[in-house]
Amino acid sequence: MERKINSFRASHRRIPRIDRNVVKNLSSRTMSQDETECLAHELDYGLVPKNIDDMNIVSNVENFFQRVTDISQHHRKMMSEVSDKETVDGSNVRILDSKEMTLASNFRSITDSFRHRAYRFAQLQNRINTEHQRYRRLLQNLKNDKSIVVTRPDKGRGVVLLDKVDYLSKMHSLLNDTAKFSFLSHDPTITRETKLIKLLNRLLDAGSISKDFYSLAKPFGSIPGRLYGLPKVHKEDVPLRPVVSAIKTFNYGLGKVLSQLLSQFLVKKNMIRDSFSFVNQLLALPKYMSRYKMVSFDIASLYTNVPLTETIDIILKHLYDGHAKPPAIGRADMKELLDLATEKSHFLFNGQLYDQIDGVSMGSPLAPLFAEIFLQNFEKKYLSRQLNLVYNPTTPISAKSPTTDTVVLRVPYFGKLSQMYAERIISATNKNYPPKHIRLVYDVKERLGRGFLLKDKIPNQMEAGVVYQATCPQYEVRYIGKTFRHFKTRVHEHLNYQKQHLCLKKIEKSKHTVKRPRSTIKAHMERKGPTTRSQTGKIPNIILQSIQENIENS
Repeated sequence: MERKINSFRASHRRIPRIDRNVVKNLSSRTMSQDETECLAHELDYGLVPKNIDDMNIVSNVENFFQRVTDISQHHRKMMSEVSDKETVDGSNVRILDSKEMTLASNFRSITDSFRHRAYRFAQLQNRINTEHQRYRRLLQNLKNDKSIVVTRPDKGRGVVLLDKVDYLSKMHSLLNDTAKFSFLSHDPTITRETKLIKLLNRLLDAGSISKDFYSLAKPFGSIPGRLYGLPKVHKEDVPLRPVVSAIKTFNYGLGKVLSQLLSQFLVKKNMIRDSFSFVNQLLALPKYMSRYKMVSFDIASLYTNVPLTETIDIILKHLYDGHAKPPAIGRADMKELLDLATEKSHFLFNGQLYDQIDGVSMGSPLAPLFAEIFLQNFEKKYLSRQLNLVYNPTTPISAKSPTTDTVVLRVPYFGKLSQMYAERIISATNKNYPPKHIRLVYDVKERLGRGFLLKDKIPNQMEAGVVYQATCPQYEVRYIGKTFRHFKTRVHEHLNYQKQHLCLKKIEKSKHTVKRPRSTIKAHMERKGPTTRSQTGKIPNIILQSIQENIENS
């Protein structure tokens, strides 16, 4: 027992450089020694990039400079002061002071040196580092094999290979539970996003929520959640844990802001942060506690088995019946917000849309909170009367909130070269701005697991934040635009405008004149008269270029 406890201590955790045992091949594919060795580095292992992204390096250091010097804050303040003026003179232009100029000059020289050295390093590594070239070939062979699934396990480290047929079969067996999931014949993303926006607008106008609440919860360009499964290799028959990637869903921001609001429910006295804290508390127990036995309870599929209706009732009762000062949001509106954040959660799997009608999905911001609220109420209602709890741990002293600002420095990873660059940037910053606390994050663009994707690809028509190009199928006229809304919505707006214009041409023949703002599409129609959906019933050919923003990593 003592040896097992010691194994959880951070000081005793020694991770070998390459351990082939972390690769568990549960598929019918025969793995070669080279493939096993490659995957033994695990999916987060980074390869030396083939190309240097100069724009990324420069933008990262510029953003870091703005955060360190708070220039953006001063700029917003200055612009608010001069916004009422018709003209801006020289006195309104902010000039960097000597300390800021010195820091900017140091950043530029350090970054230019790093860019040149990183370029030479990448070129040299791509020529002489045959190991990474071999890894790329092996990974490409694995990615081309569509009969297998490569993923990480549910718990712990490692890589798991499964037959895709078995993976899909196990996932569909979970989705066939009609008490938890239901099949959707259409995509409700835009409808639910619009409903939530209308509710937030009404609450903001009524003064029930703040502008910060509104800005965090308001969705735009939402996408469906995407379901995938992580294998539980420590259990018999290797079941899958369903996980929903909820980032950019219509209720993701709402879930995050509600989790901050409802965190007051949690009684943190009996909560343990992680396994290391658990071991430390066990070792700190007095000797007389050895006469007692410790009992643990496990709940199968905790998140999907949390009763939503009962948990929401617990929250509403605590907020409005147990508090002398209830929140500004009305009880009915709060219930609707909680319903939208949990019950109205749909996701995409294997090209099909599903709705989770009960329980919370792992991946939702409210999932841990709902599970903990329900369990604490259950313990208080049932277990406290049945069990004689003999040990009450002392309340842990919460860490003091940091008094300094935390600034993130993102550095592309090129091994020792990136470490030296980060040290020089941090050293230059500390000389001029010592109160700043710097958090270093290495950007690894090319990881081993980059191409092994379990999540469904979002259809082009549901993409948001895109630059698109519409080309007339008959004439050489193009229209280039951008939108942060759904691409599908923007296309329908273009088509509706064309349809209205065709109607206007008929009205003009009847001696009616209607003035409308001119556009590229309208001018093109007046000159050439292209074929539109109103004439053929088909959408014109569209060339789409999507700019995919960083939304998960999940």
